Formats: sequence, C-alpha cells, structure tokens
Amino acid sequence: MNTPIGEDAAGNLAVSADFTSDGSENVLATHEYGAGDQRLKSVEGGVTRYFAWAGGKTIAEYEAWGTNALVWKKSYVYLGGRLLATTSGADGTETRFHHPDRLGTRLVTDAGGTVVTEQLSMPFGTMLPFTQTYGGENSYQHPTLSNPSKKRFTSYDRSDATGLDYAVNRHYRSAQGRFTQVDPIGMNAVNLGNPQTLNLYAYCENDPINHLDPDGLGLFSFFKKLFRIIAAVVAVAVAIVTIVALPAAIAASGVWSAVSAAVISAANAV
Repeated sequence: MNTPIGEDAAGNLAVSADFTSDGSENVLATHEYGAGDQRLKSVEGGVTRYFAWAGGKTIAEYEAWGTNALVWKKSYVYLGGRLLATTSGADGTETRFHHPDRLGTRLVTDAGGTVVTEQLSMPFGTMLPFTQTYGGENSYQHPTLSNPSKKRFTSYDRSDATGLDYAVNRHYRSAQGRFTQVDPIGMNAVNLGNPQTLNLYAYCENDPINHLDPDGLGLFSFFKKLFRIIAAVVAVAVAIVTIVALPAAIAASGVWSAVSAAVISAANAV
C-alpha cells in the first residue's frame, strides 16, 4: 500500500492511504509533537493515545477516556538507556522483559521466562518468517500471551495502521530500508568525502549491520547534536566557575572590600 506523508502548517505528520475511486482521502494516522520532536499524541484506528516523556524516552502511554479523561495503558522501564521492561494490564500486573541484541529488542519474555515474542529481521528491519508470513508483525508471537510494546527494528515504535517506525526525529519504513523524511539538518549532514551521505533518506549510510540510529538523526546529525550539547554543558560549567571564583579574585585584590564598603555607605545614607 502506498502511504504518502503530509504535514499541516504546524508540522504535524499525517499519513494517508491512496485516494479512493470517489476522490476522498482515507487518513490512517495523525500525530502531534512537542518542541523537541517528541511525539505527544497519536490518533490511529479511532484510538487517541498520549505519551509521557522523560530523559528523551517514552515512559508511559495513556488513552483518551470519555470527553476529558485519560486511562493509563503501559509504562516503560529503562536501564542504561536500554528498554528493560514494560508494565501493563490491570493494576500493572502484566510485565514483559525485553532482551536486546546490539541492534534492539530480540526477545520479549514474561516474568516466568516464557518467550512471548521473538524478532528476527533482515538488515533493514523487515521481519523474517517463523510461524507467520514474510514481513509479519513478529517472527514469533506466543498464541496466548501478548506483547503490548510496539518496539521493533532499532527499538523504533511501529505503527499498526501505517507500518511506519517512529524514529523520534522522523519516520522509517523497513520495507524500503529508508527514512520517509530527509535528515533533520539537511545538506549540513553531507560529507563530500563519503558519497553515502548524499542520500538524506538513507539509514546509517546504508550500513545497518555496523551502525545504529536510535533517534533518526543520521550519523553526522547525531555527532553534531552531541557536540552542541557538550559545548553547551562546557559553557554552563565555565559560567558557574566564573561566578564562584570572581568574588574571591576581587576580594584578593582588595577591590571587593572597597565595593562592599561603598554599598553599605550608600545604604546607610538612604
């Protein structure tokens, strides 16, 4: 199925199917994002979901209930940046543990160690068959136990309605082995010494075996963002050190005492 991507004036993503014969458009999903491209709301299949974030990760999901209420659906638990487990079900009694390989979740088990889901995929994320047809939702799914998480290739959250993977800063289509939007920093991500970077839709410079892109930033975009964060941290640290050290330096020179005396004298005069 062809699923063209569109955005409204606010940059919210809308994924829609082909035009039907009567010329009407069937919208499969809509999403709304925060300032950091974090998905805050999705509407798929008539179900409205809201996402809570912390530390750059989704930590909980809620569904709309009635007119103004929300109902909790699942929570995510992380360890060292990796997804460790999800909790869901009545009173959070259904726990699923995620067992990763270096590219993402490979196995999902319940609290007793029973395999709930096994994910075997081609290099660009197309699922390999086990008990299902080629390209199915999972390579293996336990017949009676459910896996509430939609984490698939590279830990991306896969949409049931569109088949697209949410990569935080853009979307990814495993069937095509590419992102559906260009690199967020555009041509600034290009390195003329590496022709693979000329394709702004490419996943990890077309080398998914040796590289990982958890946020859809591309290798050069990721490093540039990392350098900006480091530079900001260094600038803040320098400012703090300057603020702390400046009074001591002034006091050592005798100027601080003179300034303090002048301020006290002015206050007394008032």
